This record gives sequence, C-alpha cells and structure tokens, in this order.
Amino acid sequence: RRRQRQMCIRDSGNMGSQNAKSYTVMGDTVNIASRLKGASKQYGVRVMMTEETRALAGEQIETREVDLIQVLGKEEPIRVYELLARSGELSEQMTQVRQQFGDGLAAYRSQDWSVATGHFEACLELKSDDAPSEIFLKRIEGLKGAELDDDWNGAWQLSKK
Repeated sequence: RRRQRQMCIRDSGNMGSQNAKSYTVMGDTVNIASRLKGASKQYGVRVMMTEETRALAGEQIETREVDLIQVLGKEEPIRVYELLARSGELSEQMTQVRQQFGDGLAAYRSQDWSVATGHFEACLELKSDDAPSEIFLKRIEGLKGAELDDDWNGAWQLSKK
C-alpha cells in the first residue's frame, strides 16, 4: 500500500506555467486507469480493476477474472477483474456465473474451444445479459480455425482506448 500511495503522490501536482496552471495526475498508473475505463465499456462491466488493485482490496470484495488484456502502449498483458459485490454479498446466481466463467476462461486459454463455449453458454443461461460471456463466444468463433503461436497465452490486444 505504501508503494501505491507514493506512486500517486509522485504522479500528481500542479502542472503548467504561472499563467495557466492546473492540478492533475499523470504517469503509468493513470494511463492504465484510463485504459481500464475504456475496457470496462467494451466488456460491458461497471467496474474493472487490475490484479494489483484486487490484491490490495483483499477479502473485502467479490470479483471475477474477466480477461488477460494487452493495453495500447504496454508490452506486458494485464489480468483484469470485474467487481461483483462486497464480500459475502454475492448472489447464488452470480456465484455460479463466476464459477462457469472461470472454467470457461481456463478452457479458452487451453484452446479447448468446445468446452469453453459450453461454459460461456452456461453463463448466459444463468445471466442472459452477461456481456463478457458474449464477447468470449464471439472471440472463440474467430479463433476456431486460426493458427495460434505455441506461446499463445490468451491475452487480448485492445485496439482502442
């Protein structure tokens, strides 16, 4: 937590000249946050966070892993999570969706398209408007016949901010 606070303090302050000055934030942390805001819209989730933020929240929240993404301007993929509820407040339905989705992600990353499809379809049976499941079903259709590299890790390259 201390490192996180120091990073925020170091990346914020007054910017500009004496005539035109404003208080702002900048740096890698802010850049990632901006990318996640756009990604959350693409994935149809209200709140998306990095693995680091999820770890800092600890047992206080319920989340589900949504994807491994590569944002514009970054080399390393980032594991992202959807905030589902406060700890202990997750509905039985969403608990089942989270389990099915996690199993679907594992099958997807193993390139087991039929098993992954089954899990994502099960998510939609439980929650008909589950946008991440719809995204993966469409993605799988495009990947089925594709030749993937041996080192394919399932990370998805985001094409817009």
